Amino acid sequence: MAIATLLAALPAYAQEDTDNMEIAKEYMELGQALYAAGKYDEAAAAFLKAYEAQSFPAFLFNAGVAFEKHGQYSQAVYYFKRYLSEEPEAADKEAIEARIASLEALPSTAGGPDEPPTYEVTKLCGGQGQPPCDCGGEGQPACATPTTPEAPPAAMAMKSIVKVQTKPDGAKVIVKDQEGNVLYTGMSPLNQTLEPGKYELRVEHPEYKAAVTPISVSEGRVYVVVVELSQGTFLGYLKVVSNVPGSKVYIDDRDAGSVGVTPWAAPLPTGDHEVWIAQPGYQEIGKQVSIGVGDSLELDVELARVDHGEVQVVANVDFAILSVDGKPVTGELGKGLVLQYPSGIHEVLVQAKGLKPYLAKVDIQKGMRTKILVRLNPKPSRKPAWVSFGLATAFLVAGIVFAVQSDNLYDEFMQDRRAGYMDNNDPRFHQTLGWAIGADFSFLMAGVMTVVGIVYMIRDPLPDTEGMIKDPEEFASLPEYSK
Repeated sequence: MAIATLLAALPAYAQEDTDNMEIAKEYMELGQALYAAGKYDEAAAAFLKAYEAQSFPAFLFNAGVAFEKHGQYSQAVYYFKRYLSEEPEAADKEAIEARIASLEALPSTAGGPDEPPTYEVTKLCGGQGQPPCDCGGEGQPACATPTTPEAPPAAMAMKSIVKVQTKPDGAKVIVKDQEGNVLYTGMSPLNQTLEPGKYELRVEHPEYKAAVTPISVSEGRVYVVVVELSQGTFLGYLKVVSNVPGSKVYIDDRDAGSVGVTPWAAPLPTGDHEVWIAQPGYQEIGKQVSIGVGDSLELDVELARVDHGEVQVVANVDFAILSVDGKPVTGELGKGLVLQYPSGIHEVLVQAKGLKPYLAKVDIQKGMRTKILVRLNPKPSRKPAWVSFGLATAFLVAGIVFAVQSDNLYDEFMQDRRAGYMDNNDPRFHQTLGWAIGADFSFLMAGVMTVVGIVYMIRDPLPDTEGMIKDPEEFASLPEYSK
């Protein structure tokens, strides 16, 4: 609560100052890394960039140290002098002035970071455009060996910055050494240059209880000390970044809800803290951090995707049946059924009585949902086909009856004709012919109806079932996961 109150109370200009401080800190750390890598000229440039963000004299001093290490002594002298002009009460003023004097006697070089500076030897005689030497010849004293200016002593330790902010402002800030000697006194907000070492930080305000804490200062660091006087609490600074911007950050109490999303930064009470970083579709990460006074920690996490994904199937009828990989799934497809499966290729089948089925393969991706929209269209009616087959059967039976009757009459007619019993006007001749024609017609119609039935059986004038597989969506973009 104290942290939230402190952040909420910061005015716009204070927030801007905090942003600039973060930029300065990043350049300071970059300069340290470049210096350690032997890239002294680039390190000096980084320290000067830090000075542009926050005009702390310590940045000028550190740039001078880097230029000196690079052999650019004139540049080193310039920035050491600028440091003293902005920090006239520096505790090591005399040591720095002596340093300046020793560097001014040396020629400035620009050797590479991996080779030591070379020093020129000054010829006093015997050179081109110089008088001859009056030494070394017969009867002359030996010539003095030209001297090389001494190399400067080891580079001075870089300075650090301690920035003290209090709520409320205007508190008295006292910095003591380990022996209890008061080194610096000022009013918050206070920016103080300090040498590496251990100190005691005391913050006093007439309306609050004094807050005291030890602080250990390393070389070339930026410390931001935030003090909530109403709680008597010293705060450090934590920044959380992740490879998935917008991931939720939880501090100490997972059930209390997130304090923000990555990239996230805020002061925290000194001590140990539990930090969780979560994003739908990714495996949650929990970390433990320890924040000291003035610490400015950055927690950089790499979130990995979960191994599963989701498929959502929406159909135009509730009574449709869904099967995935051959296994039936219960649920109402009309409202959209969401299912979770391991990532990979899966077979989806949607079917319903009287409707054409839908079959498709879908690629379920890790931490993503793939939506399938299905419109089942009716199957064509086969009733006309069965009517045609029925008529064909009826005509076939009639044809057989007619053919049998025709054959019987024909046989009887021929038998009587051979016996000589046939009358010239015997009606059986025409009857036989009629039954034969009826049989042929029936057989013809049976064939026609059979063809019509086959056509009706295979003919499909209705549209096919339609399905659309939409592009996968991140879990984080779905309403149920963004709550």
